[in-house]
Amino acid sequence: MSADISTLEHVRRARRLRAQWSAQPARMHAELQKLGSQPAASTPSVLDHLPVMPTHSARAFAVAVEQKMEGPILRYSARQQLLAMAKQRGIDRFQANLMIAAVQHQAMQHYQVDRSHLLLPTTGQWVRRWVPTLAIFTAVQAMVGWAIWMVVHH
Repeated sequence: MSADISTLEHVRRARRLRAQWSAQPARMHAELQKLGSQPAASTPSVLDHLPVMPTHSARAFAVAVEQKMEGPILRYSARQQLLAMAKQRGIDRFQANLMIAAVQHQAMQHYQVDRSHLLLPTTGQWVRRWVPTLAIFTAVQAMVGWAIWMVVHH
């Protein structure tokens, strides 16, 4: 047996051992244990195929993103300039967009954004806002209905 075996080969050998020693469970377990102690060949990782970006290039790009931001906002034209800069530096468009998003997220942590206008009004606010409008609407509709009734019945 070789020192390093692939996962698929390991499974095949384990099946053969189970079939070969099925009548002798103690021997089968001993052989499987021997097989399990052999180091498996390292399978290539997905990370091995990713492009390696120099740290200084990524850091410089992040600094450029921070400089282009206006508070928590990055204008579209600035984003386009940054993506062109990233391409020149050999940074993939997807990675550049991820870095831009990370810098924007970090910038949002420093700004208090007023989101109160997004909240639903409370019952008191709703009553103060809509009851007068509904009362006027109902009164107008009642007067229109009364006028039509007067015309039809006279």
